[in-house]
Amino acid sequence: MSKDINRIYLLAKKIENNTISDTELDEFNAWYNSFDDQSVDYSEKDKELKKRILVSVMRRRKLPGKYTQMLLARLPAIGVAASIFIFLTWLFFQQSSRTPSVMADKTVVVKNDATPGMDRAILTLSNGDKLDLSKVEPGLIATEGNFQVFKSRDNIITYKLSRKAKRTSTRTSLFNVVTTPKGGKYQAVLPDGSQVWLNSNSSLRLPLDFGIGERRVGMSGEGYFEVAKDRKKVFRVATHNQVIEVLGTHFNVKSYSDEAVCRVTLLEGSVRIISDAAKISKLLKPGQQAEILSRASIINVHDVDTAPAVAWKSGYFEFDHTDIKSLMSQLSRWYNVDIVYQGAISNDYYEGRISRNVNLSEVLKILENGGVNFKIEGRKLIVLGNNN
Repeated sequence: MSKDINRIYLLAKKIENNTISDTELDEFNAWYNSFDDQSVDYSEKDKELKKRILVSVMRRRKLPGKYTQMLLARLPAIGVAASIFIFLTWLFFQQSSRTPSVMADKTVVVKNDATPGMDRAILTLSNGDKLDLSKVEPGLIATEGNFQVFKSRDNIITYKLSRKAKRTSTRTSLFNVVTTPKGGKYQAVLPDGSQVWLNSNSSLRLPLDFGIGERRVGMSGEGYFEVAKDRKKVFRVATHNQVIEVLGTHFNVKSYSDEAVCRVTLLEGSVRIISDAAKISKLLKPGQQAEILSRASIINVHDVDTAPAVAWKSGYFEFDHTDIKSLMSQLSRWYNVDIVYQGAISNDYYEGRISRNVNLSEVLKILENGGVNFKIEGRKLIVLGNNN
């Protein structure tokens, strides 16, 4: 049976999350049984069964045999379906759960280790003044047009309509910008109650006429949106190559200028993606992702597991068939390090989840179990190829 391996992977994820239907389970079993001429025998010993399933799926995903065997040795005794995936998190928790005396002998001291990112952002006001949100005290921090801007003790900025604000339909070109640096993240609540979470190295542009005629913001980098419902006013997010139109929904936008593909992942509601270059649009349903190629007039839409796209918001890196360079880009932005490659770089792909709340060296320890070596020099992370 010839099957799109990404479809099989999606079904396997549904098995793991207990969301698969009987029809989909039959589809997965039919694929698996036809692959190696062995049916899934649930009387088989759990260890042997999960080993066979893992090897089958990883082989189809073109992961090297040596890499797959290494992962098998690292898998904990978890359920059969879950064993299809590479749980890098497990290794970290196995290390961190040891007693201090045991860990003392095994801890590797890394000079110039990078700490994880934190709530950090700059608010640029309409007159050009910049406020470092990590330093300003909680409370009212600015009055901009008809809006008052507040910072909470848990590092959230909120825009509220001033009590003295006058109802007006006058448009303005003035705006505020919230910018997170590398190693930063921040949350903002817009005047209509919509919430935005910004990932590192991202920005949100809020016009001061927000809500007059339409609700429109601009953004670059990555952000997760929970848009307040208002059927009378469309909510639009503009990036460098597209516009996203919604009424009330939850979605993630990843649109870094240094990446060739912009991705919009929908969790709830519906959104329309409009390509600026191609003047075409696509409607997304929950559980779908749109990929917009920055150098081509193409919008590709496909079903996905949405968890990897939004894991960052919950404090995790989640890798879903991720190549080493894409993985390193995430580490670069979160730990504020520059990536340098030396030698031939592996073509392996990574699956799994790692906490974003640990130092860079802890993440590298986990990744080194996948056969990649690193060294840190100041703010430079060097990825060592196979000939180093």
